[in-house]
Amino acid sequence: MKNYNKIARQAGMTLIELTVVLLVLIGLAGLMIPYVGSFVSKTHDSTGSQNVARVNEAIVRYQTTAGVYPRNMDSLINVTGNPYTALMNASLVTANTLTAGVAADDIEISSLRASGITSVMNMLDAPVNATFGAANAQIPVSAVAAATTTLGLVSDTTTKMGMDTSDAVAQTSTQEHLQTAFGRKFDTTCYNYYVFGVGSDATMIGKTMTDAPVHFSGNQESMGPTDKYNRFIAVFQVDKSNDIAVASNGVDTTKKCSTITEPAKLVGTGMAMMGPHLWGLNHSLEHAYENTKTELSGS
Repeated sequence: MKNYNKIARQAGMTLIELTVVLLVLIGLAGLMIPYVGSFVSKTHDSTGSQNVARVNEAIVRYQTTAGVYPRNMDSLINVTGNPYTALMNASLVTANTLTAGVAADDIEISSLRASGITSVMNMLDAPVNATFGAANAQIPVSAVAAATTTLGLVSDTTTKMGMDTSDAVAQTSTQEHLQTAFGRKFDTTCYNYYVFGVGSDATMIGKTMTDAPVHFSGNQESMGPTDKYNRFIAVFQVDKSNDIAVASNGVDTTKKCSTITEPAKLVGTGMAMMGPHLWGLNHSLEHAYENTKTELSGS
């Protein structure tokens, strides 16, 4: 019996031993926290970039299969004809009203309709849920004389779109804004650039995508899907001019626009993040690269 009691006492840990083990575990946890934070950040960046590419692919697949782009995307314009107030990026969209029967507007209406974008969803002014309760009603992109349709143009911005204040570059035009997002040049002489949200009412949902994904801000308290619009967005190039300017001597000295109305075409998809950012795939990948580079350099 005495030997048994002695063995039982030795099987336990003393308070000092337990304290040492706890201190070791706390130290290891402290070492792991930065790596866990980095893993979460990388996962966030990777998921966002993958979903941007996934939405883009789904729109292209829908157009290839159906011969038209999806209808009933979110217009990002609310029922009062103004940019949707729950956008993360309030400077992304400028409201533009197209009136059928006005020559210049008819080109844009025809361009949209020829591509299959014949209706969109307008947005509630004050939805209960800014993402999942955003859409209000279907409205036509109408060719009926005097009918109007208000859509969201990608706006000019003079604010910075860089990753942080050290490398931020002021964007002074829509072309620069789009070039930063998508990594190529754009022409605003002959085209306008409209932005739509890919919500659950879009006709591609259930066909080339099972659902309309959302992206998540790092600040879920004020920028989560309940408070801000967290859908992915799609930018379309829309023909706005069929004119060719010719100099008085009969020699064409300016850039030519198409003499026919071109159907609208997809520029790319992205995320309408907070601040001035329009995050196309190019911009999303750049952001992920910058985060990784900063982490590796230890700065």
